[in-house]
Amino acid sequence: MSRRSGRIVSAGSYNPRQMMTRRLSLIRQAMIDQGAGSESLDLAQCRRFRRVYLANHVAARDFEPRTYDGPVCFIGAKQGIQTAPDWKPVLGNMTLIELDCNHLDLLKEPSIHLLLQ
Repeated sequence: MSRRSGRIVSAGSYNPRQMMTRRLSLIRQAMIDQGAGSESLDLAQCRRFRRVYLANHVAARDFEPRTYDGPVCFIGAKQGIQTAPDWKPVLGNMTLIELDCNHLDLLKEPSIHLLLQ
């Protein structure tokens, strides 16, 4: 027997593929609950999202922002996680445009047409 995730599991019952599928299912549900995904989100998309999320985490951890006073147009989503307030202190001349969608839908129909206007 070994201890994994706070549970005792027999060595014969541990299957890494099943564990990853379970974790991806939890990620999928969390994304849906937070408005960052829809019911059509599949596990392959969650796998790609997880890879991007981990790369973003490393980049954000190592990033040291500097103030920029030039004009910036920040396009964000009204639903789900709000990131514009995080950038306001370093972007002195920021114009905020919020679209009525979640982050993952910004570049999909119909939001993409609003961006093109």
